[in-house]
Amino acid sequence: MNHFIRILVMTVAFLMPFAPVALAQALPPLRQVTEDETVPLDWRQTDLNWADLRGLDLRGRDYQYRSFVDANLSNTNLSRADLTGANLISANLKGADLTGADLTWATMIHANLSGANLSGANLTNANLIMADMRGADMRGANLRDAKLGANMRGADLRDANLTGADLTWADLTGADMRGADMTTISAPYKR
Repeated sequence: MNHFIRILVMTVAFLMPFAPVALAQALPPLRQVTEDETVPLDWRQTDLNWADLRGLDLRGRDYQYRSFVDANLSNTNLSRADLTGANLISANLKGADLTGADLTWATMIHANLSGANLSGANLTNANLIMADMRGADMRGANLRDAKLGANMRGADLRDANLTGADLTWADLTGADMRGADMTTISAPYKR
């Protein structure tokens, strides 16, 4: 019966993009995957919504267009991973290593990226509206045309490419933006 409910929820999640955030609260968390378990080498056909993947070494893996809605990826090593078009809505990436990761067109609405290392990551056209990016390291990251209406207090954006980025509603209090390319950005909202 529990398996049937999970399949039903995943079907609804496919049809209604924001349904998983509300429905995730009604489901028990999945058990954590351990490194010594047999993990499929090709997860391209697997959605990892609500998965507990904290602390795993997933560097360099291909997760293009995969769904990680409300997944726990805190302190996970995703350096050089391909997360192009990934759905990371409400995912917990606190303290994750995303160094050099490809997050082009990724959707990270309401994701927790506080303290995450995104240095050298490609976030071109990523949607980070309402994300928590406090203290994130984004040195040299490519944020071209990204939607950054996020809490970026104390973030390190030195030498980042912010060309065409939408910083409307972004909180950049204490952010280090030395050397950042801010050509044609949308300015933050001012009251």
